[in-house]
Amino acid sequence: MFRNEQIDIDDIPTVDSVVFEPVSKTYLSILIVNRVSICIAIYLALFSIKLVSSNNLISRYFWVILSIVSAFFIINIIIVILGFSKRGYALRSQDIIYTKGLLINDVTTVPFIRIQHIEISRSFIARKLNLATLNIYSAGDAGDDLSIKGLPFDVASKLNAHITNRLNE
Repeated sequence: MFRNEQIDIDDIPTVDSVVFEPVSKTYLSILIVNRVSICIAIYLALFSIKLVSSNNLISRYFWVILSIVSAFFIINIIIVILGFSKRGYALRSQDIIYTKGLLINDVTTVPFIRIQHIEISRSFIARKLNLATLNIYSAGDAGDDLSIKGLPFDVASKLNAHITNRLNE
């Protein structure tokens, strides 16, 4: 016989009770290098425009624009550093959870039953720092896919093997 009983909201486990494993602290250096590289490119573009431009308006407001760009850069670095501690993952019996974000906290849960494909990717810098990204592709909407960046390579390999074995059961 079909039953559809009501569930008490207080009995549902919360994500707050999950203990998240942090990603590698080395990944923070990659995030900072990326931000610094973008800032340097913007600075070079601004100085190039100032050098080749004969427009007095650009010359007059150049230092104001440079100050604004610098302020945004400093704020961005602070947010990256403070938000890094919010990055973490948890492997549970039926799913994997990933959380990130300081100002906007994203918590993504992917049930194993929905996983279609799993892979490990590594950029040139990540290989040098022995880091990896675990990419989990799920069935249905592409927005449900999960990428856990900044994992030590051996941890990413263990997670990959565990999830693959779990899927093959």
